[in-house]
Amino acid sequence: MISIIIPVYNSEKTIERLLESIFRSSYKKFEVIIVDAESTDLTLEIVKGFQVRIITHTNAGPGKARNLGVKNANYDRVMFFDSDVVVFKDTIEMAIEAMNRTGADVVNGHYSVEPTNKGLFPLYKCLMDQHIYTQGDLGNYPVFEAKCCLTKKRVFLETGGYNEKFTFQVPTENEEFGFRISPKFKMILDPNIIVKHQFPGFWKLCSVYFWRTFWWMKFFLHKRKSFTPSCSTTLGMAIGTLSATATLILLGASISFPPAISGAAVALILYLFYLRGFFRIVIRTHPSLLPIFIPINIFFSCITTMGACCSLIDSAVRKLAGNDYHERLFSDS
Repeated sequence: MISIIIPVYNSEKTIERLLESIFRSSYKKFEVIIVDAESTDLTLEIVKGFQVRIITHTNAGPGKARNLGVKNANYDRVMFFDSDVVVFKDTIEMAIEAMNRTGADVVNGHYSVEPTNKGLFPLYKCLMDQHIYTQGDLGNYPVFEAKCCLTKKRVFLETGGYNEKFTFQVPTENEEFGFRISPKFKMILDPNIIVKHQFPGFWKLCSVYFWRTFWWMKFFLHKRKSFTPSCSTTLGMAIGTLSATATLILLGASISFPPAISGAAVALILYLFYLRGFFRIVIRTHPSLLPIFIPINIFFSCITTMGACCSLIDSAVRKLAGNDYHERLFSDS
């Protein structure tokens, strides 16, 4: 038996689809715990139509919800899903098989190559994440991917669970938790364990890239202090993102300073090299969209670079002002 934990807040548009997919799974030995953060829509009415346990709490972020779910879990293995994913028939079974086969303490899954929602930007983000979550050393994975993750309850509790200071405004709770787990326990990502996900549109995606980078940079400066062996925060991803931004800046500069075109060419070559995995995925799945996704990727690389730069500037200003709030936030975890 395993305990499946799903945090929800105003999830009426997606939760029914997730629960239906869970109860259609080939693996049947589970309990489902819904941790509701005082939803004001029809979420609770929908989940009451399924065989689940419902726990309510004051809305203080997903970390607190997941901690509460684990404390109330009846079984030794705990599986997390986000409320906006859809589980494949064999997702749960394959996660359990992977844990048994590899001896891993935490088994992460990732996204399918197709999102649950339509649109150019949801598809772009879906394929980009397909690249991000399958590169590097997947047997030494640094992030606790709570969107689809199977963990031993003992490991979760011994590591202290999520830091509940990380609310919706500080969206690095999975990175920070993974940072504490990975040195002590075996945490992997198995690319065969997949879920479908609902991805954001253009404006929301701009916000996601900016703020997640802003806060990950804070985490990098105050806690991690190194790139990761896999996921979105490898050295290669950093070089690729900065190279895309540099290409655009140097092309603009070449209008008034022609020698800058040489620098733009070098930056472009670096960008194409370090993002080649993403381009391969696009060519394999949606080849006609490659001419569109390259400029989209360069644009979001610029947004990501802006987030990192703003974070560095903010940290420098706070340090000069003697405001060490972010230092304390990360060092307390």
